Amino acid sequence: MTEEQVKKHFASIDEQSAAIVASPNDVTKRFARSLDFYLVQDFDNAIEDLNQAVMCESKFFPAYFNRALIRFKQLEYQKVAKEYNDKNAEEQKTKTGDYEMVKRDLDKVIELAPDFVYAYYNRGNVLSSLKDYRAAIVDYDKAIELDSKFAEAYYNRGLTHIYLGNNRQGIQDLSKAGELGLFSAYNIIKRFTERKRITFFFAKKRGSQKRIRYFCILKEELNVIIMIKITFPDGSVREYNEGVTGLQIAESISSRLAQDVLACGVNGETIDLSRPINEDANFVLYKWEDEQGKHAFWHTSAHLLAEALQELYPGIQFGIGPAIENGFYYDVDSGEATIKDSDLPVIEAKMAELAAKKETLVRESIAKEDALKKFGERGETYKCELISELEDGHITTYTQGAFTDLCRGPHLMTTAPIKAIKLLSVAGAYWRGQEDRKQMTRIYGITFPKKKMLDEYLAVLEEAKKRDHRKIGKEMDLFMFTDMVGKGLPMWLPKGTALRIRLQDFLRRIQARYDYQEVMCPPIGNKNLYITSGHYAKYGKDSFQPIHTPEEGEEYFLKPMNCPHHCMIYKNSPRSYKDLPLRIAEFGTVCRYEQSGELHGLTRVRSFLHKMMLTCSAVPTR
Repeated sequence: MTEEQVKKHFASIDEQSAAIVASPNDVTKRFARSLDFYLVQDFDNAIEDLNQAVMCESKFFPAYFNRALIRFKQLEYQKVAKEYNDKNAEEQKTKTGDYEMVKRDLDKVIELAPDFVYAYYNRGNVLSSLKDYRAAIVDYDKAIELDSKFAEAYYNRGLTHIYLGNNRQGIQDLSKAGELGLFSAYNIIKRFTERKRITFFFAKKRGSQKRIRYFCILKEELNVIIMIKITFPDGSVREYNEGVTGLQIAESISSRLAQDVLACGVNGETIDLSRPINEDANFVLYKWEDEQGKHAFWHTSAHLLAEALQELYPGIQFGIGPAIENGFYYDVDSGEATIKDSDLPVIEAKMAELAAKKETLVRESIAKEDALKKFGERGETYKCELISELEDGHITTYTQGAFTDLCRGPHLMTTAPIKAIKLLSVAGAYWRGQEDRKQMTRIYGITFPKKKMLDEYLAVLEEAKKRDHRKIGKEMDLFMFTDMVGKGLPMWLPKGTALRIRLQDFLRRIQARYDYQEVMCPPIGNKNLYITSGHYAKYGKDSFQPIHTPEEGEEYFLKPMNCPHHCMIYKNSPRSYKDLPLRIAEFGTVCRYEQSGELHGLTRVRSFLHKMMLTCSAVPTR
């Protein structure tokens, strides 16, 4: 538990204490405070609150249940401490009583809640400690009857059967526990089949080391919040231990599936397979075929690229390195060094070398102050700028090998799945897309889990180059660009204009079928029009600069969209619902500012023909 979590629980204790002073017989407040005491390991006060709770409400079975768990945990700890002659633990004052007291509490729980599966399971554990193994098996039987997928019940029943000499039944139960996701059961089976002693769980001083191991397992099973519910996409629900990871869930379904998954979704958020899940959740596993799986794969590949660059170019600074639709990129500032296309094969080779090491990616939460210090000491000015804008308490880093990056994830667990690497190009990019900031080097790349996939992708790229509209447009004299007119401003040549007119005529025939009337609007509009429509507030600073007329205070904009003008056409005259629907359309030229680095043929331009269709329909009202 982190220091912040501990402080949170102590604050909750203070809050509950104030409420209890005001209402001493409030059972729920005492029960809630006992949970906080338990979580900060103040067991004596936790038990005292539970004692008061059952005195106030004798049928409040959760208080009996939690009191039993805490007492049982303390008794087991004292037993281990005694074997190790732990004087400090022996001297610690406790109010736990004995195993019979724990059993009486669980008897009471079963009396009040006869279908509460965990009461039978934990009473079975207590009976095992009392060496009443046959009675323990009866309770484990009842727990399994109530929940046929209760892995821990099979596990403990299996151990008990083996201790009693019922080896065949014990192995069957342990196998079932393993199938249900409790993989430590397989280790027990392996030890047993290798003719090693299973009864070390019940050994005394001679087996104290292994008893410690058993106690650690038992401690996990005795958490106040024992299980969480995981809901799969098909609606099925399975229960797992709190803190289960996505990988463990995948392994409980199929070992083959566990090899193929790349990330997982928890309540709509994509996370690493290694992150613990601590609450009930809607859960989905993502493989390479899924967009989220590719995203995690390529995001990790961007970090792998950065790690390679760090080794090859000491002192290099890093900007951002996201996954994109096809692959990834990383913006870097290489200082005096220049990274060219001819350098990419060397970087690829270094990436392959690092990927082969199967480095684990380690996620770590870090305080804002520590993050600024960490990256500041490395001279990472770009990262420090990003950190300064983040909220403290929500900052994480990922480390692989010698490389640590500011990142929120998600990522692969290791670099092992990255088998095929291709760096595609080097380009310039302004830091954070702002033309007045430093121009960085952007390296694009793509990776795959198989070389065959990369070969197929590169073949598709080659075919796409042959069909590039910029290449075809130039060869067929369809359109042209010139800096004298302006970047991103296409001019249609005679052949291209003829093609464009034919397309417009085709669309006009379609419009006529649906009763659209064509209109024409001016290429500029008053600033107030876009303020009224809301476009100015959202897009104003990204549009072209306003046109100022000689008249004071009058400003116009090049038309970035047609719809505000069309709304004015609709507003031009009163209309009855009988006039509706009104359908109007326009082939209007619009202008939008795109940064020079974003311009791309006819797909990203600063002026284009925008076919706008507006339909106003009657809405029935009462």
